[in-house]
Amino acid sequence: TDVLNYTVNYSSYSLGGLYEISNNASAFVRISRGGRFNADRKLYSGGGTTALFNADGSLTAGGAGVSVNYVTQQELGVKGKGHLGGGAFTAEATLYRAQTGESNYDFTRNISYNTRYRSWGVEAYGTYRNGGFAFDGSVVYTHALNEQNNLVPHTMPQFTYRLSPSYNAGIAAVGFSLTGQTSSFGDDGDTLKIPGYSLINGYVKVRPYKGLELGLNANNLFNKLAYAGSGGLAASGQLFENSAITGRTITASIKYKF
Repeated sequence: TDVLNYTVNYSSYSLGGLYEISNNASAFVRISRGGRFNADRKLYSGGGTTALFNADGSLTAGGAGVSVNYVTQQELGVKGKGHLGGGAFTAEATLYRAQTGESNYDFTRNISYNTRYRSWGVEAYGTYRNGGFAFDGSVVYTHALNEQNNLVPHTMPQFTYRLSPSYNAGIAAVGFSLTGQTSSFGDDGDTLKIPGYSLINGYVKVRPYKGLELGLNANNLFNKLAYAGSGGLAASGQLFENSAITGRTITASIKYKF
């Protein structure tokens, strides 16, 4: 019977500052670090290292080195608000960098790894309101690399996005959202391409009487086949494993307030 007897601790932090440029604009900066205990994953392989435990159950130097997976991030951004075309808008843009160390074991692909990832990118977010019309959306660009082989991590798209317009006329409301991402790689060698996708969800609400609302919602309206899981090639290298997004789903609802 193996014996485990060890203690590990770490500290997390987040520091930020906000500067008001004007009544309608500001700039912010933030640095942070967090972690996740490796815990049970060390029992299998410790991310490719050996001799993680001493005979008495304590950690070796190598075991202590892979006990916590750390993430550090730095952000610099601006945000503002104003009026346009009779409506009001908000806008925000953030430039970020991140560094991640990961020692882990992938049960699905039966492989272990101990590596570091680095990335930088830009996130843009905005809203607009004008009478019954509303819009909000975001676009994120990510440039990420695995420092071990200088390749793009698997299932990591360059762009992800969401656009969501809607209109509320009181007696009825309608809206839809467009979500998606560009293509990514399904293996650590960047040879298997997973296609990108764009999915449309929508809803309609009708309020024929005071307090009564009839609704119809549709997810993946055009029933597209898309993959958004964190899978990849199996250990054999012959089988691609992933999770498909749920196909077209339509639901109806009746709501009454009294």
